[in-house]
Amino acid sequence: MWWLAQAANPAPNAQPGDLLIPALWLVGGLVIAAGILVAVRKWGKQPTTPDDDIHEQLARFRHSYQQGQMSKAEYERVHALLAERIRQQTGIAPPSATETEPSPAPIARPPRESAEFEPTDGEASPEQR
Repeated sequence: MWWLAQAANPAPNAQPGDLLIPALWLVGGLVIAAGILVAVRKWGKQPTTPDDDIHEQLARFRHSYQQGQMSKAEYERVHALLAERIRQQTGIAPPSATETEPSPAPIARPPRESAEFEPTDGEASPEQR
């Protein structure tokens, strides 16, 4: 800060270059501070886990495909690659052929007929209810 005082009250024998060194220190300090700010902002924008980055990429590619910027073949290829990375990172096995086929629906049995109902002592038959 002494250089500010010198600039405000120049000595009678002051040279124009006397302010050059303090000005260079000031500029150097500002450049370093700007570099630190850029590094902190870049660090703050990094994903917390690599999975977030892969999911974000997948979302961007899906958006590009929906906007018509990618062909269906390109999107499917990228989707398969990113899905494989996600499976590797999460430890999930790829779906097998039996898992992708739908299981057959259970067979519905018809309700019992009232004639098959045999009341025991004390029970009412369906007709008596």
